[in-house]
Amino acid sequence: MSFTVAHKVIVISADDAGGQGVCGRHCLRLPSSMRRAVGIGVNERVLLAAIPNPGLLVVHPLVQLDHWSMPIHTAVLGGDR
Repeated sequence: MSFTVAHKVIVISADDAGGQGVCGRHCLRLPSSMRRAVGIGVNERVLLAAIPNPGLLVVHPLVQLDHWSMPIHTAVLGGDR
């Protein structure tokens, strides 16, 4: 697998030469430099989103979900319309 950071998320793509994969406990180990770049702490939960074509896995920090969903939640509760 190969890892890149784009738009405050980690993008994972298949790469036979990447040298990284799922560990024996069926966990995906994210490089610490990538975690730090997007603000993911050790043992912090994330949201994984698969994009089948072109075969990507996107790792979203949960704090980003709060930021993205806040305008929608505000609108639902009668705020900004």
